[in-house]
Amino acid sequence: MIWLQQAAENLSLSESTLDYLLGRGGSTASIEAMGLGEWNPLPSDIPDKDFSYRYGKRGEKLEGYLTVPIRTVRGEPLGFEFRSMQEKHIFRFLSVPKSNWNPVWIMHPDSPQKIWNGGSVWIVEGVFDLLPMEWVVPPQDAVLASIRAGLTRKHVAFLQSVGAPMVHMVYDRDAAGRSATQKALKILERAAIPSCRVSYVGGKDPGEIWDSAGKNGLLKAFKL
Repeated sequence: MIWLQQAAENLSLSESTLDYLLGRGGSTASIEAMGLGEWNPLPSDIPDKDFSYRYGKRGEKLEGYLTVPIRTVRGEPLGFEFRSMQEKHIFRFLSVPKSNWNPVWIMHPDSPQKIWNGGSVWIVEGVFDLLPMEWVVPPQDAVLASIRAGLTRKHVAFLQSVGAPMVHMVYDRDAAGRSATQKALKILERAAIPSCRVSYVGGKDPGEIWDSAGKNGLLKAFKL
């Protein structure tokens, strides 16, 4: 959809939002490459009725929200994740029917190429786990956020198509994350994709470890 690309290009990055993202583990390179920024209402009405009903004709209800573009593995716009930087409010919008046949990842735009080149995959739950992990995994590897704790058949089909040599599961250490990890490992095994559970200490998830101890804390937590 053309308006999705227009909306992604209409995002802005204030100094305060940049500081917030840097504080959550983002690097300036990843923030720029992933197109992270604040939502700005579009100059004209958005044609998607579902989006307009939920967020306003031009998305005015989302003004100032941190916005994470979600793209297909080919880089085409698929939707957005919206986050309040003051409270834990998270909203998502995915284009239909495009999201029905594409794997939904939050990822760095060069991630598919890294996997094609033989890099391993590290799967986390959300963007604030992804950003810190990019500091500590080998540079040739790719970090992908499945958004929720769980892999879909489209996720698995993508991993098969790019020939992922190893998938490291790094979901949260809570009950839901552990259960989702176990299910994911079984699914990946059936798909003949090499995989493993990554054990770590020091926090519920990579984002929490970053918040409390930064890069050094992550390196110790994952023994990398």
